[in-house]
Amino acid sequence: MKKKIDDNLVFLLGVRNDTEGCIIEGLLDSCGVKATLKYDTDIAWAEVIIGKSAMPVSVYVNKEDYDKAKQILDSKLEDDEDE
Repeated sequence: MKKKIDDNLVFLLGVRNDTEGCIIEGLLDSCGVKATLKYDTDIAWAEVIIGKSAMPVSVYVNKEDYDKAKQILDSKLEDDEDE
């Protein structure tokens, strides 16, 4: 059974695995934006079989933080391209 996501949360982006999700979550948290990770499969059995880090993850943020979160990620991508 899939867990219900809080009605105040909106989808920000999907990433390939738990590691990427945790990096995004940490980046946003360091900028004052709370992120919630949602695993696209039932974590209980999948973690045992393939390992948590190999599963797709969706990143959600509060509705009021969505624009700020997008701006943070966009500016980070621009910084990476400049290097």
